Order: sequence, then C-alpha cells, then structure tokens
Amino acid sequence: VKTFTYDPFCRPYQVSQSVTGAYVATRFENEGNPGLQSIATYTPLPNGAGSDYHRTYYDGLGRVWRLESPGETATGPQRITETDYDPRGNVLRTAFPRFNGEAPQWTTNFYDWADRLTKTVNPDASQRAYLHELATAAAAPPRLNAMTTTDELGHQTRTAWSTRGDVASIVRDFTGIQLVEARNYDVLGRLIGVTDPGGSNWAYTYDMLGNRLSASDPDLGTWSYVYDAANRLTSQTDARGTVTNLSYDQMDRLTLKTATASGGSPVTLTQNTYDQAAAGYYNIGQLTASTNPAATHSLKYDGFSKVGRQDATIAGLTHTTTSVRDASGQTLATQYLPV
Repeated sequence: VKTFTYDPFCRPYQVSQSVTGAYVATRFENEGNPGLQSIATYTPLPNGAGSDYHRTYYDGLGRVWRLESPGETATGPQRITETDYDPRGNVLRTAFPRFNGEAPQWTTNFYDWADRLTKTVNPDASQRAYLHELATAAAAPPRLNAMTTTDELGHQTRTAWSTRGDVASIVRDFTGIQLVEARNYDVLGRLIGVTDPGGSNWAYTYDMLGNRLSASDPDLGTWSYVYDAANRLTSQTDARGTVTNLSYDQMDRLTLKTATASGGSPVTLTQNTYDQAAAGYYNIGQLTASTNPAATHSLKYDGFSKVGRQDATIAGLTHTTTSVRDASGQTLATQYLPV
C-alpha cells in the first residue's frame, strides 16, 4: 500500500510504501527568506539508518539558484551547484558541481537587447558565440530568423527558421565546405521532407491526426503504416513487403506482435501477458510474461516495481535471475541459476 500525506497547504508531505518501508518526505524550509528558503526531499539510506536528502534553494521569484546534496561522508562538505541570474531574469552564470568551500568554476552567458544568447564563456576562457540575424532571402519555405553558432574550435553552424518557427535549413562549415541540410513542412507544421548535404531525400506523409502514414528513406526504402481508431499503430509494411501486425489490450499495452514476409505465413515475434499473480510479488500493472516460438521470459516484481525475479527459458533450459534490494531500492545481491 502506498500512502500519501499533505501539509496544511495541500502540498506533498510524505509518500510511504508499506511493503518495502521506502518513503519520500518533502519539506518546505525557511519560507519567506529568499536566501534560505528551499524544498528538501528525504529518502532512506541503503542501510535504513537515517535519510539521504536533496535540497533545492529558490529565490523570491521561484527560480532555483542552488542545489545541495550530501558529500562523500556524513560529516563532509555537501555537493552544490549554483546559478546566478541577471536583472532581466536570464541565466547569467552557472557553476559546475563542487564541494561546498571550493572555488566555483563559472560558465558565463551574455545576451543582446532581445534577451537572445550571444556568447557563452567557459571556466577555461574558451567560448561559444551566437550571431542572430534575419534570413528573409529564401522564399521556399519562407524564412525569418537565423543564428550562426561558432563553437570553441571555431566551427560554424548556421540554422535558419521558417516564419512558423520550424527549422528550415542547417548549414555546417567543414573546413571551408558548406554542408547544407534542408527541411520542408506541411501547413500543419509536420516534417514532410529532408534533403541532406549529399542530395539524398527523405519524405513523409501523415493523416489528419498527425499519424505518419508513409516514410521514404534512402537507407530503409519506403514504409507504410496503419492505425486503429485509438491512434495505435496496428500494421507496418517495410520495403521488402514484410507486414508487422500489432495488437493491444484495453489499456493500450502491446499483447501480440507478428511478422509476415511477402508470400509467407505469420510468425509470432512476441506475445505479452500482464498482471499475473505470484505469491510474494507485486505484478499488477506490469508485464509478466513475453513469449515467442524460441523463448519465454517470465517476470516478477518487488515492492519497488522493479524486476525481482526473471525466468528465461530457451531451448528447454531455464535461467533464473533473482535480485534483492535494500530499503532505498538499490540492489544488494543478484543470484543467477543454474550456476
């Protein structure tokens, strides 16, 4: 049984698992003090003696400016990560994770008048630059904005967006050679075509609900797809004419997957079963068996909803893997049988 409790403001206070004893406790600390207010979460230590914690500090505008977690030892310095903001609310700089008391290594950002990132300077003084410009020369598809990124090694990439905000082209400079990738979209903003620097073309079609009906790929060939009334993929046909059919239960979980080669008979790739009861395990809502003509996998779950036992039967021989976990859900031991 999982139990939820809340504080007087209806905020999460504690989630407890009766089977394993695991819990997640949430505490809102020093509220009203922008320099100290934080949200702390506590979970059991692996040995069950005490709690591990993660603390998130936030300022008066609700922005996270510091993350804190335990250090290497219970009495050692904490691990911290910090973020500073400029007066306009942009991320001014971030510090790499470090132990409390060590000098921060800052990565600093610069912005233009429109709050667009223009430069990022790393702790080693290397930098990445961003040049923003209009890109209205191209007519198909119509383009509006472009950004040229120059990385720490001086390599440039220019990305242009359409008036709808879709990426219309990407141009990468490779030692003076312009590698151009172009993209096309339909009126609903769905990707319908890609042309790579080598001139190869990809093409896609969709139904009115956004489900992909076909894909033309220079590597894979042409594929087609069929969906049911719940928008679940029920059939796909690859370039060889092989048809893969999929079936689902009422909870949209895959129950059967078969493949039929052109002119052949259906072959079961996987048949799945869910929610099978097993003494000492908690299988509701979980995949419990997966079978095909070559193999059978049986799965049982512990109180953490993790696989506690797996039986794999191949060619009549069963291999069993059993895992034992501590109070925090970490694996203590794994047994493999037969030895």
